[in-house]
Amino acid sequence: SPTLKFIIIPKMLSSARASPSALARHMRVPARSLARVKVRQVARGKVRRPASTANLVQDTVSSDLLDRVDTFVLDCDGVLWEGATPIDQSIDALRELERLGKRLFFVTNNSAKSRSAYVEKFATLGFEAKQEQIITSAFVAAQHAASLNLNGSVYVVGGDGIRDELQQAGVEVAQEPPGGLEPACTAEEFVNDLVPDSNIKAVIVGCDSSFTYRKICYASRCIQAGAVFISTNLDAGDMHGGVLMPGAGACVGAICSALGRDEPDVNCGKPSSIMLSVIRDSRGVDLSRAAVVGDRLDTDIMLGVTGDAAVTVLTLSGVATVEDVAQAAADGGVVPTTVVPRLSALAF
Repeated sequence: SPTLKFIIIPKMLSSARASPSALARHMRVPARSLARVKVRQVARGKVRRPASTANLVQDTVSSDLLDRVDTFVLDCDGVLWEGATPIDQSIDALRELERLGKRLFFVTNNSAKSRSAYVEKFATLGFEAKQEQIITSAFVAAQHAASLNLNGSVYVVGGDGIRDELQQAGVEVAQEPPGGLEPACTAEEFVNDLVPDSNIKAVIVGCDSSFTYRKICYASRCIQAGAVFISTNLDAGDMHGGVLMPGAGACVGAICSALGRDEPDVNCGKPSSIMLSVIRDSRGVDLSRAAVVGDRLDTDIMLGVTGDAAVTVLTLSGVATVEDVAQAAADGGVVPTTVVPRLSALAF
């Protein structure tokens, strides 16, 4: 049976009035192929839900897919490992892809660790990776801050990965405000004690496991005083033990809310243009000959679609589910070229 190639479906085609034949013409596939993602047509204003998710997942991929790409741009959490546990056969899958002559790059929105710390994590879990193969949102944020020629320091709300990358980039890291890591902040302290250091020219916010109200207060004051608001990423969270744990997006969102705005000045994580530039320019990746592999539709798959990657692959070993893919197709959202249970389906 024909293989369905997923693409972005414009809203006008995915509306309740769009017929299967119209969708098929747009997607350049036979109309019968759309049986794999049937969209139930309903009255305007009601939620459309996919009737079936059958046949969306491929246990193995064709050799044609591998022939089309020279490089794999891989997410880490939810693709290679979950927490401190390698996902089944992921280590062997990477070795097989390298044996086939594929270049591998590991691109993660996780800003908790520096690239050098990630090299250690890879080794500890049984993977092999060199620092130049690893691109983190902390690294990209630090490189962006350095490119701004701030002539000042950066206040960090996040983990040591951000601080380490800033220092490696030659950017000064600001000290904690008066009161240090105390969680609370009164109105009087906010006005009188949390006066921003005039040397702070930017605030970088990532996932902060010690996030406090006091940090929200100080970050918001720095940004209101003119500091550039930079996020490492906007991910809502990651799956751990089958449940979603809050991520950087929760911290960024809190500070945005405190400022009465919808987003930071700059986002450096997937699927941003800044992240794409680093992948293309500093690592020389031709995305037209690359497969972007990840477990999220809104970051990994969107990165591949935005960058015109040859192939986008969603693994079901992390955040997104097959139901999410079917619903995205029904809603005219971003969907992958291929859906696989786990990374090993690309190699074996």
